Amino acid sequence: MKGFTVVCCVLVAAAGFMAAGPAAAVTCGDVTSSLGQCLPFLRGQVGTPAVGCCDGVRRLRAMLPAIADRRVACNCMKQAAAHFRDIKGNAVSSLPGICRAPLPFPINLAVDCAR
Repeated sequence: MKGFTVVCCVLVAAAGFMAAGPAAAVTCGDVTSSLGQCLPFLRGQVGTPAVGCCDGVRRLRAMLPAIADRRVACNCMKQAAAHFRDIKGNAVSSLPGICRAPLPFPINLAVDCAR
């Protein structure tokens, strides 16, 4: 009977963990690292992003299979959008389109990353 109680407690704890959802594996550091080669474009120093920049956008997209990861990345990109403008005056939001690597969320200051 004691073993049954322990098993039940473990199952209840596991169900609670699963209901809360997994923690995000992606960090803002990962986002920054992926987009590091985009800085000259985002600062308006060059007219088009480097190949390495677009590779980084694609790498970032591949790191976002889970909802928690997408939310973290969305918030990081939202913060970045407030600081960088490309040569055309657009926010960092133009990167996925230019690189032909759409992200699972729009990049703008008004986006609700919880959705």
